[in-house]
Formats: sequence, C-alpha cells, structure tokens
Amino acid sequence: MKQLLFLILFTFNIFSSLVVFSQSITSNDVKVKVDKEERAAISINSEAEIKSLEKAWSDFIKKNYKGKTKSGDNPMVSKALIIPEISPNPINVFAFFNEKKGGCDMMVTAEMEAGKFISPKDYPNEYNKLKSISLDFVVNYLKAKFNDLINEKQKAINKSVKQEIRMQKEINNLERSISKDNENIQKLQKRIKQSKATIVKDNTL
Repeated sequence: MKQLLFLILFTFNIFSSLVVFSQSITSNDVKVKVDKEERAAISINSEAEIKSLEKAWSDFIKKNYKGKTKSGDNPMVSKALIIPEISPNPINVFAFFNEKKGGCDMMVTAEMEAGKFISPKDYPNEYNKLKSISLDFVVNYLKAKFNDLINEKQKAINKSVKQEIRMQKEINNLERSISKDNENIQKLQKRIKQSKATIVKDNTL
C-alpha cells in the first residue's frame, strides 16, 4: 500500500514539474549596453539559478565552439568564436545574466564585425540563429536539471521502498516468531494440564 502511495506521489511530482518546466521559459527581443551603446539582444527568462547557468554557458561555449569565456564579469564575453550557423568569420558573443525573483534573465548579443552588432534589422538570419542557439541552450540546461531532480526523487523513493520491504520482512519474521512461541506455550500448557491430571489420578489411588 505504501509502495503504491509512493508511486502516486512520484507521478504527481513529475507531472507538476513538467507543468512548471513548460511554463518557465520565455524569449523576448531587448536592448543591452555594450561599449556604452544600446545593442539588440535576445532575452531568455527562465527559472534557472544564475551561478549554475553562468557556468553552464561557459562550458557550452568551450565544448561546442572551443572558445574561452571570461567569467566573473557581466557581460560574460566570448571572443573570436567560430559559430558556423551564424557566420564563417569570428564573432564576439556577449552574455548578460541578471538575477530575478525565482530565476534568471539571460541576454545575448553578438558583434559580427568591429562595431557592428547583430540585430533583427541588419542581420535577421544571423539574429534568429543566435536566438535559436541561446534558447536551445537554456532548454537543454533545464532539461538536465529536471532529469537530475527526477533521479534524486527516484533514488529517495527506491530507498524508502527498500526500507519498507526490509521492515515488512522484520515484521513477518517477528510474527512467525510470536506464532511459534504461542504454539510452544500452548504445548507447554497442555503438558502442564496433563501433568496435573496425572498427579490428581495418582493421589486418588
């Protein structure tokens, strides 16, 4: 019964997390300041934890584009990246991370040439590619965190189920022991009764 309850609660938690996950990402076109000028940027609002997302972005740039990201600053700057989906030429990518209640705003822009930044007007295809890359990054990050959460819950449930099974075995063993003791007591009581009967019989002779 308890195992069934655990499974129901586990399913409910997963469903609730899926609902939250599906509603936790939004994307908008915004402006950010780079070199004291306003630049077009992609804003991705999610429930990610800021420090964790910053590290994940640095790892993502290093793994996929062999680039180095200067962390600790806002924005995080990745220089001379070759991103084939956007351009065959090196570009500079700027990622801003702003903490908000319940999550983080990530804003990304790119310098296509010296002083020329990506925008929906001047570089529409490249801008949409950068938006797709950034959005996919956040989605995959949250999916990984979601899977980690599921695994943690599953481990906790498995541990609880194992404990319940172990306790049930102990209870069964105790019940068998009590049952055996009761049988022995009944046998002893029978023997005592028989002994009393024999003593009474001998006394009447």
